[in-house]
Amino acid sequence: MGLVTFDRVLQSGLEGHGYARRIARLRGFYFEYAPELVGYLLSVPPAQRLQMQGLWGGRWQGFLTVAGMVGVVTAVLTGSAAGLLAALVSNRSLVAALVTGVVVAVVALAWLMRYQRSAWERAATTRLFPDE
Repeated sequence: MGLVTFDRVLQSGLEGHGYARRIARLRGFYFEYAPELVGYLLSVPPAQRLQMQGLWGGRWQGFLTVAGMVGVVTAVLTGSAAGLLAALVSNRSLVAALVTGVVVAVVALAWLMRYQRSAWERAATTRLFPDE
């Protein structure tokens, strides 16, 4: 259930990114072809238009998305389940349960964040319009 939720909220975030790119492009059109509207719009350099809309980059940005939050919860629950299974298999060894749980949670989180980052990179390089 966590993986399905993660994938769906990631898709929603990518759709929102596409909308933000279109809005930034429309703002650029207004500045170029309707200069009389400049007084109504905040003048922002083209390179910063997505940042102005709250789409920042950076190493930790993946944890600040809904998909990132779902990914963290999914990884923790996966690690907990693996730890419980390890405790049962190892005759209730706390060390085995903790080590297994932490390792599985870290691996799951790393995989989910890497998957999310690659999806965002693909979305950022996708051409929305033929002349981009």
